[in-house]
Amino acid sequence: MEDVTSFQMEWSLRKTIPGKDPFRFQGEVVITKSTVDVITVTGAYNATQNTNTQRVIVPIYDIDTESLVGGRYVCSLKRMDAGLEAVLSHGIVEVLIATVR
Repeated sequence: MEDVTSFQMEWSLRKTIPGKDPFRFQGEVVITKSTVDVITVTGAYNATQNTNTQRVIVPIYDIDTESLVGGRYVCSLKRMDAGLEAVLSHGIVEVLIATVR
């Protein structure tokens, strides 16, 4: 467990490329968020996992996704501190399109 309070972080969402491994081959970035603008850290850090309440919050607003087409995307949260860059988290996001926009 690490205290991430002082980390510079960036979260990005990229379109996947059909037929390719989404964690190795990705399309262009469609959304980017960073600690410079909206990413925050909440909760209290504790080295003991079951008492650690620290969480990284990445807000996604409706305006961020309104121009996206439905489909599969890959997201990642990366530490951006010089010399300490590392992917902290990644996953698949399925964007569904509502019948009314």
